[in-house]
Amino acid sequence: MIGLVVGSTLVSLLSAGMVEMKMLSQYRDNQMRLLTQYLRENAIRGQIGTAVRTQVLERLSDLAKLKSSDVPVLSLLSRELRMRLHSEVCMAHLVSHPLLRLCMHLDDRWPLQLCDAIEVVHHHKDDCIFAPCTNAKAAYVLIDGAMLYSQTPGSSMVAEEWSVELSHRCWLSQAALWSEWLHVGELTATEPCQVLEVNADACAQAFIGNRVVGTLASEYCRCFHACLAAAKPPMAEWPNDIEVQFAGFGDIVSTMTRESRINIAMVSSHMVEAKAGFLQSSAATDQLRAELLDEVSAGKSVLVLAPNGDLERVLSLAVLRLSEQDRAL
Repeated sequence: MIGLVVGSTLVSLLSAGMVEMKMLSQYRDNQMRLLTQYLRENAIRGQIGTAVRTQVLERLSDLAKLKSSDVPVLSLLSRELRMRLHSEVCMAHLVSHPLLRLCMHLDDRWPLQLCDAIEVVHHHKDDCIFAPCTNAKAAYVLIDGAMLYSQTPGSSMVAEEWSVELSHRCWLSQAALWSEWLHVGELTATEPCQVLEVNADACAQAFIGNRVVGTLASEYCRCFHACLAAAKPPMAEWPNDIEVQFAGFGDIVSTMTRESRINIAMVSSHMVEAKAGFLQSSAATDQLRAELLDEVSAGKSVLVLAPNGDLERVLSLAVLRLSEQDRAL
């Protein structure tokens, strides 16, 4: 009896799989037939016609992850539950940004306010996510797949063309969240990938709508913009869509007000304590915490969260460089 049930289940699964494969094959055949008709009616032949057919076939075979819009039953959920679900999907990637992680800790309902600013987008191979000399409207986080960022002398302040392959959870175009930013490079998908897009205008509204995180974000924005304006030769390389030199989270916190530095240090240490039991209450750890906070209060260092979630102590150092007029040391 058990064997009969198992056998029937296997047959049902195989039948369902075969039906699904047949439907996908019919859909692909219908789309290619329409494409062939379109190309023929418009007299598209030769290399362009071949390139179009090849890319369409490739993208029809691209099995992208499901988006929320691909699951109609999600529309049955209440707005609040849909927002909570969307927040749960996206927040795991947003916490790689130290400021956003702090804001989520300060107000655990703030991610729901941020929902309207974030969207998971699927890109096919060779898609251009953004091009140089265009207005930046969002910041981007690579969830999976691969992308290539490149710059050329004609559209950016570089002496020669260069490019770099980007890794998982890499942030791009962060400057769009804190300034009027113009892209200075091109971002292209080198394979099918998923990207989290953070709309700059909607993100600003989420900050404005929350007094607690809004105050912190406002000061962070002011300090980031100052670092962005200062990032130029000879003290730094020109900024690009990947990096603004000397504008890391620790660098920016170092330029914030004393009150903000102390608050960030206290919140960061409490977050690490809650996560891993570090800095648990004892005479030794309490003394260490007091000494670190005294350093922060005196402006000698700052305490921030590192990308891996550990507590990081950042020191400010002054360096004097002496050189002749020919710039020789």
